Amino acid sequence: MFAAARYSSGMSRVAFDTLRVSEILKGAGVADEVAAAIVASIGVALGDGVATKADIEALQTATKADIEALKTATKADIEALKAATKSDIDALKADIDDLKASTKSDIETAIGTVKSELRAEIAALEARIYRHMWFMAAGIVVVTVTLIKVIP
Repeated sequence: MFAAARYSSGMSRVAFDTLRVSEILKGAGVADEVAAAIVASIGVALGDGVATKADIEALQTATKADIEALKTATKADIEALKAATKSDIDALKADIDDLKASTKSDIETAIGTVKSELRAEIAALEARIYRHMWFMAAGIVVVTVTLIKVIP
């Protein structure tokens, strides 16, 4: 009725000696039908997912390979980010240099405009001052001539 059986867990096969387990159970006073049910239950349980050492080693190997692949991908991603960041920084530096040049040019233009406006205002003030001086000089001449005629 019982024999050595191999149960498949979907990963690897697990060897299970049903006869020996049945004899152990019978030796402990378990009835034949109950021993058969227990042995069948153990067989089902072993067939439903017991991992063997080989299964675990295969998973460890696969996990290690996945981790190494992730390390490599992460390193590549970091290098790509470094390159992109350096490129962005270089572009920002170029933009800053352009803004500096543009700002300097704008300031120089504004200074030139202010200088021109100040020169024009100074010239207008000088013209007014000269005009007033001529009026004053003319007045002095009139007063002097009048005084010369009046004082003998």
